[in-house]
Amino acid sequence: MSETLSQRLLRWYERNGDKYRFRETRDAYRILVCAVLLRRTTARQVSDVYDVFFSRFPDVKSLASASVREIGETIRPLGIRRRARELSKLAKRVSGEYGGRIPDDLVTLTSLEGVGRYVASCVLAFAYNKKVPMVDANVERVIRRVRGLEASGRGHPDERVWQAYSEIAPAKRLGEFHYALIDLSHKVCRAERPSCATCPIATGCDYATRRL
Repeated sequence: MSETLSQRLLRWYERNGDKYRFRETRDAYRILVCAVLLRRTTARQVSDVYDVFFSRFPDVKSLASASVREIGETIRPLGIRRRARELSKLAKRVSGEYGGRIPDDLVTLTSLEGVGRYVASCVLAFAYNKKVPMVDANVERVIRRVRGLEASGRGHPDERVWQAYSEIAPAKRLGEFHYALIDLSHKVCRAERPSCATCPIATGCDYATRRL
């Protein structure tokens, strides 16, 4: 029996995937903060401040109590100190309205400061074990190429991409599958000069079929 796309991708990830501390946690607070920080920065940068950040702010209450300046100083190596205000507002609301517990539904999560559908979906999938699609710009590129979907031109993934993710994703190992998509987008299915000849999911990919 031939392997599915997700099986081939997972097998590739076992040998080629990157390892980061924030990929190992199932704590909703840590997942939410890291997902917010990962916007417009790199996984390696976030990994470098991971221990320092959560040593200073181990839970929502401690982050809510901190000053914006203190939070900004902690994430200064990321070059996104302006995000400190978002994290402060987010933590204060979660602490005040939800007793410090990170919400577990999409509507409430996306109502929080700085939290869009992708960040919320990461929390739902990784912390609360819900099978939901997670589509950022890099994952969108891979999915569009695999399915032969043209860009919508709206600046954000349309529903076809989210639906395609759900159809391709395996019933189990969703977290690994997602990280595999991210790593593939950086190492193989790059925006410029993609390496279709070495791609583990080239077979069955519309984009690769047309290029090879």
